[in-house]
Amino acid sequence: MRWYGLVDNRIDEQRANGEIKVGAGVTKYLYSDRRAWYVAEILKRNRKGEPTELKLIRAKVKAIDYFAGKWQVFPFEDANKDDFCTVLRTRATKDGQRYWTENGTVNGTIFVIGRAEEYEDPTF
Repeated sequence: MRWYGLVDNRIDEQRANGEIKVGAGVTKYLYSDRRAWYVAEILKRNRKGEPTELKLIRAKVKAIDYFAGKWQVFPFEDANKDDFCTVLRTRATKDGQRYWTENGTVNGTIFVIGRAEEYEDPTF
């Protein structure tokens, strides 16, 4: 997948995502890198039935060309279910927008649900 547009635009796309379900791709945006994850389990829902807590597992990835930034992300079925996992919890802003935080902390890390992308900046 090619990168088009500003990072802010890509992050805003999460507001337009559809239903969150097991197997959905999740991208963790770091300062210069991206990490691919998958939704392994929906742990909690609110009264409206919307997910409020998700268990994620790390996607299996392979560098095709590290210095060109080309990575292969394997499907959800190939992910190691016993591998490292994390928990996302949702928080709401005053204007009603929801965002996801890792293990309940607010550390500036952004998660976008709907795609699993991997990228590692070779210049760092």
